[in-house]
Amino acid sequence: MDITETVFDFKALSTQQQDYFFEKIAEFDQQVFTLTCEKELKKYLYDPQAISVTIIQYHHRGKLVGQTIIPLLALTLLHQPTLVVNSRASFLKSYRHQYNHKIINSALKAMLNQRFKYPLTPMWFIATINQPKLYAHFVSRVRGFYPRSDIRMPEDYLSVLQVIASRQHDIQKRDEDIYVHQTCVPLRSEEELQQLRVHANPHCDFFLQHAPDYFDGIGLMCICRLDSKTLTETALNFALDRKVS
Repeated sequence: MDITETVFDFKALSTQQQDYFFEKIAEFDQQVFTLTCEKELKKYLYDPQAISVTIIQYHHRGKLVGQTIIPLLALTLLHQPTLVVNSRASFLKSYRHQYNHKIINSALKAMLNQRFKYPLTPMWFIATINQPKLYAHFVSRVRGFYPRSDIRMPEDYLSVLQVIASRQHDIQKRDEDIYVHQTCVPLRSEEELQQLRVHANPHCDFFLQHAPDYFDGIGLMCICRLDSKTLTETALNFALDRKVS
């Protein structure tokens, strides 16, 4: 299938344009996350600390089949200006698995562009992952992706993660560097839930140890420093399907 992409900055739109696109974005989001609420989606799109909100929409034969929302937040963490990137991806079920690589590559490209735009400001990717298989996919291809079973989280990573975790109203601390909270998930059958697991995989086992209730939407907060070297290496690892652990 030929999938085309449309990329724009929601933050740069006029108020009228934002209202129009919010309705379109929310309408599609509701198709994937049937239990989502408008308030939750607005947190991504209208965060007052966001300096940009990249929207990537995917179309097949003129039909919207997926979208990724990537807010870039300008925060003051540990007494210094810091940029924090998050993402929220949604794809129609029939397109979801075969285009996972495209979602990741497009998001990496968008983050790399932001890294080039703000080269001197520390930048972090912090996201809550609610799928064992997806967690294992990232942690096995990104050296500086935490928490992980094989390397202790560095103190500077932990300090940033703790500050971001404090912004979540429903956060649970399950270990020194383990934070989980409720996320929005698509409705899935028992068979689909089993497909999210990677059997006999130490990374998947680590995820299940700390978030065994992922099937209820509990996700593990993860962090990665976004410097140019990490982004470039990560993009190559995903492109070549090369594992680092």
